[in-house]
Amino acid sequence: MKNALSAAMVLIGTFIGAGFASGREVYQYFGIFGKYGGAGIAISCIILGLFTYCTADNIQCLGEEVYIERICNFRWVKWFFNCYMLLIFCTMITAFGECLHQAFDFPKIYGVILIDFVAIIILYFGAEGLIKFNTFVTPVIVSGIFFALISEKTVNVFAYNNFVTSSVVYTSYNIISLPFVMSGMKKIFSSRKTIAACATIFGGIIFLLAVCVLKLLNAADVNDSIPILGVVSKNYVYVFILVLAMSMLTTAVANGYGFMSAVAVCKKHTLPFLGLFAILFSLFSFSFVVKYLYGFFGYMGIYILLINFYIFIKNREKPRKVKKNSNKLI
Repeated sequence: MKNALSAAMVLIGTFIGAGFASGREVYQYFGIFGKYGGAGIAISCIILGLFTYCTADNIQCLGEEVYIERICNFRWVKWFFNCYMLLIFCTMITAFGECLHQAFDFPKIYGVILIDFVAIIILYFGAEGLIKFNTFVTPVIVSGIFFALISEKTVNVFAYNNFVTSSVVYTSYNIISLPFVMSGMKKIFSSRKTIAACATIFGGIIFLLAVCVLKLLNAADVNDSIPILGVVSKNYVYVFILVLAMSMLTTAVANGYGFMSAVAVCKKHTLPFLGLFAILFSLFSFSFVVKYLYGFFGYMGIYILLINFYIFIKNREKPRKVKKNSNKLI
């Protein structure tokens, strides 16, 4: 159970980035559907849990290197992974700068440089730094989002529309970096029981948090870059700014680590590139990235979902075939 919790904390920290914790993503993909938003969240979390189980099992059966080769069997897939993880790293850095600016009128560029510097330091320590940081920080983020729910102000109601496609797209782009992050945790996935527990904890906590964020959005001004800041009581703004900063940092570090693993380039070259590119990327607004780029990667990420399920099924077929043949020989 300890291994399952540790792995789940890393995955939750990877998943809950600026888009989730700020409310921007949850509104974009679920809040606009009103009473059907909760159903959309449930669909997403079921897919998320199944994907986590299949991916961890694939890594355990095939090994990290063979597994990554299987999902990157086309050159465009590898480039897709690289671009996505670089994008998410930069987006988290940008979001933090906007968060400080919205809350305290602090110059965006200073916030960007601050969190960029911290992320690069954590990335310097590789997989060990990623696991230790996420395991320590993720429980604080989870508690903070529940705390924000208690301190909300007022409640309004959204309209509704279709939600199933939105749920699939939302899940598919959020899981793109997970294969690379999970491939560094093979030792943690010691048994299928641990894998199942990790998938259940991960999907369950994301469901509860998303429902909390959805309720908070009922009182939010969704035109703000960071909608949730508008519903948190002024007495607790400092607390929630810290929660947002941690959520952005955990996701930035996870995707930065995934990018470094994917490009397999020396840290001396990759880390300065990540740091400088993130600062330049901050010229774009956070809401622009969520609105126009996340959806595109969501449709592309469906491929990642399908190929993981395909590999999982193939891994199940092989033992059965061997058993059949052995029975014939007997």
